[in-house]
Amino acid sequence: MHVFNVNEKLQVMVVDLNGLVRWRGNDVVIDLKSIVTEPKMQDHTLELVSSDAYPLTTGSDTDPIAYLGTCWVVYDQLFAPHSFFAALFQVNKDYQVSQWMRITLPDAPTFTKFIASNPTAPDNLYWSIFSHSKGADLFEINRNVKVPFNKRIAGPRSVVDNFRALDISDLPGSVLRCDTWASNSIRVVVAGFDTGYVIASISPINTNTVSDRKTLKFSGPISILQVVQPQSATSPAMVLVSSTIGPATIWALRIEKNKIFWELRTQFTESEVYDAVITATTTKQFILIGTYGEQLLIYSLEDSLRYSEISPLATLNVASPILSIVPVENDNALFVLSSKGFHQYVQLDSAQQPMGNIEEGLSSTFESSPKNSQILKPPIV
Repeated sequence: MHVFNVNEKLQVMVVDLNGLVRWRGNDVVIDLKSIVTEPKMQDHTLELVSSDAYPLTTGSDTDPIAYLGTCWVVYDQLFAPHSFFAALFQVNKDYQVSQWMRITLPDAPTFTKFIASNPTAPDNLYWSIFSHSKGADLFEINRNVKVPFNKRIAGPRSVVDNFRALDISDLPGSVLRCDTWASNSIRVVVAGFDTGYVIASISPINTNTVSDRKTLKFSGPISILQVVQPQSATSPAMVLVSSTIGPATIWALRIEKNKIFWELRTQFTESEVYDAVITATTTKQFILIGTYGEQLLIYSLEDSLRYSEISPLATLNVASPILSIVPVENDNALFVLSSKGFHQYVQLDSAQQPMGNIEEGLSSTFESSPKNSQILKPPIV
């Protein structure tokens, strides 16, 4: 689920496992399978295993509003894996999607992500594709839409030469999650694996060598891995991490003299009791965790950075396993994608007060605790 600015309006795009692209409030449905299917694949089954989107700053009506990167597995008539490929699309202002590039992959893809943390080349974007028990393939994209279409992408690029921190030797499994950030001097990459490992790597921007790596180990595949707060001159980076088993945690990642130090800071209680931990996101006030057990857990972001253990402010029952959560803070809106469909919440003015003053908690018409007030609720149609 991704949010774009389309014709001066925020629009939500959803890409499902069947390769269908849908837009909130719009009847346009794009079947990516019909675009990527070749004649020789007519008797085969396609599955979309991973996707990511990157918004673009556009000028004219003909400029694309986003890139959409996808990874696919092709199954034969016996539903055995037959082949693998990745496809890169452009998303246009008329809600249409056009294929830009198709890449044959030798191994099963597990995760894809657009990476923009390159201070020395701010116009360039990396499209990374992780495969089973294999590192990343990199494709370099010029984000300037004024560059001729056929000259905007180059690759595959050498990970060692272009993004050394992604060059993780002796992989402890397959990458399922990845996040990265950079300063003027270093680039940091954290990768989470299906075996429960999380590896952090740092490399200087100029020399492109790996200065240090440190590993964490969790029980279960990593389902959440995102930076809540980048490192500053006075505080370490804060990284939200969870396996499917849980509980969700925040770890401080401190870098001193090109060395990495991990420290457990916060544990989110109750995040492990609603079946699998699937997804999470952060806003200026909250950390929201979605579970397979149909519960959306809402925690205070401020408290999560101060205390070693925190309980949820509220639990919202979405009545279906939660797949993705996207906040749109300009509209005080929260979008939740579940296996039953799309849910939208809006935040009332009473939720704008400092978190420490909120005693009532949060609720919705999906029936949370009846004693909680409705700070998040579905919009009136």
